[in-house]
Formats: sequence, C-alpha cells, structure tokens
Amino acid sequence: QASSPQVWLQNYAVTVLGQVEEALTCYDKSLEIEPSVVVWKNKELSLQALGRYDEALLCCCRGLEIDSKRPDPWIDREVKPDLWNDRGVILTKLGRSDEALACYEHGLQIVFPLPDIRHIRLRRNKEMLLLDLGRYEEALACNDQLLEIESADPSDWKERGTILKALGRTAEAKEAFAKA
Repeated sequence: QASSPQVWLQNYAVTVLGQVEEALTCYDKSLEIEPSVVVWKNKELSLQALGRYDEALLCCCRGLEIDSKRPDPWIDREVKPDLWNDRGVILTKLGRSDEALACYEHGLQIVFPLPDIRHIRLRRNKEMLLLDLGRYEEALACNDQLLEIESADPSDWKERGTILKALGRTAEAKEAFAKA
C-alpha cells in the first residue's frame, strides 16, 4: 500500500496533467490514509475547477478543522490563510457575501510579514466583494491598505479609480487611473 506522501504526489501529478476527476479519487485515497490540510486544500481547488462549489466549501471546512486540532506553524502561515481566502471566494460564488467577508477578515487576522501574497490576495478579494456590493467607502479603505504595501501593483490603482469614480470623486479617479 502506498504511503500518504506517495499518494499525495500522485494526486498532484494527476491534477497538473488536467485529469481532475482521477485526482479527486487519489485525494480521497490519500485522505483515507492520513487526513491532511494540504490534501483537503488541493481537493478543494480541484472541485472548484469543476464548479462543484458546495463540495469545495466542505473541503475548506475540513481543512480548517484539522488545522485547529493540530496547530503547525507552517500550516498556520502558509495554508490556513489560503483556506480562508478560498472559502471566501467560494461563498462569494454561492452568493453568500456576508459569510465571504467574514472569511476574508478571519484570514486577515493572521499576522503576515508584509508584503505577503496571501495577505494581498485576501485584501484584494475583500475589496472586490465590497465594490460589487456597492460598499464603496469600505472598498476604498481596503484599497488604501493595499497601496500601503510595497508590492501594490497597477491593478490596485485601477481599482482605486473605479471606486473613486463610483463615489463621484472624478478628479481623484482620473489621477488614480493615470497611475495604473
């Protein structure tokens, strides 16, 4: 019988080759051998790729459950923020905006050395959801925080312009678009 790391590597290889259904079978086998936060996360990503959001959401929950039972500094720093982000993305797709915002906030409570891609991803997704909900002042506050981070890119300025335009602050919006 294969060990959990061997099965996990097979899972990853099959996913990379685009055989998502086969990868899901491998992930299930791996989880039977040894439940793992990383395997739950990869299974969740595969399910999202198939549009199976309810099942993907369950995988996020299972991964976070394992994480809370067995604290691990690497998991806490590297995987846990991604699970909170992914959970927020899925909830947004399912039209559950308030729950999605809570997930982004939960993920942002994790301390990151800035700039950190996980922090940026959480903040951007929160900003985009707030923008979609018409909560422009809150979206602008998120954007301010993104622009404070060294790695803020032109898309942050573009989003700022969009938010300012929605707020009727046309001159400021033009300045932001010019920086994009």
